[in-house]
Amino acid sequence: MSTSALSAAALALSIAASPALAAHAPHARAGELVQAALKKVPQADLSGVAVDISGAATGLTLGGDSDAALRALMGVIEYSAHSMAGRSTRRLSIRIGRSGTNVDVELRDTGPGVTTADLQAIYGGAPAPRSTLALLSRSNRLTQSVGGHLLIDSQEGVGSDYLVELPLGAKAGETVAQR
Repeated sequence: MSTSALSAAALALSIAASPALAAHAPHARAGELVQAALKKVPQADLSGVAVDISGAATGLTLGGDSDAALRALMGVIEYSAHSMAGRSTRRLSIRIGRSGTNVDVELRDTGPGVTTADLQAIYGGAPAPRSTLALLSRSNRLTQSVGGHLLIDSQEGVGSDYLVELPLGAKAGETVAQR
């Protein structure tokens, strides 16, 4: 992982470890969740991956189980990192935004893309249990368990776009700073 990219992202987002995440509280800020997911993915998987984080919705409070949302994001990030192994360009772009009553975490990688057959296995819940596709299948189920969605748009040979839609907290649009 590009240390400067991650350090700059951490500084730009002003995110520290959150007591809410440590206590598995039902609500967490979107940016904290993304940072926590990046820290929990095995660093060997992210070695050599340039990570860029952007977006204006990092402070939005998520609704639902933050632990399940965290594990869903971890699965997408880990799958993405595995898919880029051996590629000359290894970049993961993460953008945090808002769409209606959702916080959208958009991830774009430079991996080989997800095949149509693999997408069917992911959404059908039938990939091999220990395959990397199982990471996306589990992320899909976890995202649904918190009232969200995982959408994957992929072009073979070019990369994949993942959209993790997570519901906003009870006070839609509230940021932690506004409490």
